[in-house]
Amino acid sequence: MRTRYVRQVGGHSPDGAQSWLNWVMRHRSQRVLVGSVQATLTSENGQLAAAIAWTVAIAHQRRGYATEAATAMVQWLRRQAVVTLVAHVRPGHDASIGVAGRLGLVATGVIVDGETEWASPTALPCYDSEMPMYLVVIRRSGPEWRRGRPLEEQSGWAGHAEFMDGLVESGFLVLGGPLTDEERVVHAVQAGSERAVRETLARDPWSATHLVISTIEPWTIRLDGRRTSR
Repeated sequence: MRTRYVRQVGGHSPDGAQSWLNWVMRHRSQRVLVGSVQATLTSENGQLAAAIAWTVAIAHQRRGYATEAATAMVQWLRRQAVVTLVAHVRPGHDASIGVAGRLGLVATGVIVDGETEWASPTALPCYDSEMPMYLVVIRRSGPEWRRGRPLEEQSGWAGHAEFMDGLVESGFLVLGGPLTDEERVVHAVQAGSERAVRETLARDPWSATHLVISTIEPWTIRLDGRRTSR
């Protein structure tokens, strides 16, 4: 174990192909260690990719620490120009599956050493013309949606907001917002298929309870002023 830790502290693999980053989670008030997050960085076709992981001590689990720390790590990695994120989660481990989903990762179906690979649904954290775009219309018509009540006062708002922020960070959600009637919300998302869109949005804490998907339509972008050179 000591040899392993010494190697990790070195920060990179012997051949230099991988960079190892490790952070510890510390309870703000109690000042005790509760877990750790880590990222293994590699370069693929000139772009940075990160295999990420998180672990929380049993006594501190189910308190949101993994989500908070992993989200902070992902945001930092994005600022370092990391474009691809991958995590490996044991099937049936609901807590880690929830963390992966809140980070905006999508289960790929690939199994590595008995664990499911979860990956960012797009390689770029911004609009990628090579990735299919979809317009998703969602109705605020779930059984728990309360008309006339502000978003922030709806039940489960914090979990929904955190999930959506994760989709933006991952590059899945490009644009989003309500229409004038305040009953419909439109999202422009990047994903490999309509199925991937549905599977991703199904992990939203508000899915079916507050929000219901009305339509998902492929959207071909032919004009984009954001890409005009100035």
